[in-house]
Amino acid sequence: MDLPELYGRLARFYDVIYRGHLEKRVPAVVDFVLRVFERDGGREVRDVLDVACGTGGFTLEFARRGFRVVGVDLSVEMVRIARRKARERGLDAEFIVGDMRRFSFGERFDAVTCFSRA
Repeated sequence: MDLPELYGRLARFYDVIYRGHLEKRVPAVVDFVLRVFERDGGREVRDVLDVACGTGGFTLEFARRGFRVVGVDLSVEMVRIARRKARERGLDAEFIVGDMRRFSFGERFDAVTCFSRA
């Protein structure tokens, strides 16, 4: 079994395993990142690309705060869960299956993020 397949199989457990991280740490990290955007961004940040987005924890937090966001992940199952969560929460976020090492966007983003749960 290769990593993407394993990653996909674990997708349905991800939010349960990392519940505390998603509920407490993600908002705090986004608070910090927004301060960095404001202090060092050099322009207003409205459009954010979140690579390796998993089930959308950070992507959805940006959407909740009014940012236009696109999340990209290698796992079809992770993206499926992220899309479902966005629908359930009434958040406007786009999720795309793709390899962050091999993609290009015709559109421009003000910021690109890639978070680890650690």
